[in-house]
Amino acid sequence: MSSYHDTYRASLDGPEHFWQQAAAAIDWYRTPTRILDRSHPPFYRWFPNGELNTCYNALDRHIEAGHAERTALVHDSPVTSTRPPTPTRDCATKQPASPASSPTAVLSKAIG
Repeated sequence: MSSYHDTYRASLDGPEHFWQQAAAAIDWYRTPTRILDRSHPPFYRWFPNGELNTCYNALDRHIEAGHAERTALVHDSPVTSTRPPTPTRDCATKQPASPASSPTAVLSKAIG
């Protein structure tokens, strides 16, 4: 395992290669073939032709990998400075019963 300094240096020395390797560690609906679009500076676009689901990568894929018993999401409101009781704050699930009840679907409904 590399140190923070080594990882940081690699990201500066070869950002496209660095982020291409990082992108390989997540699931994509459509794997990007371009890593960085520099065609309209200063408005650069990372992975312009890739498509993914952030909620799936944050939650569902870990359930599928056998980590359903571990806490997956912790809700802590900076607006109200409240932390709901553990059952609603710490979300873990055995498995998504159906696509409509998966953590991804629930979060998608919650945020619109």
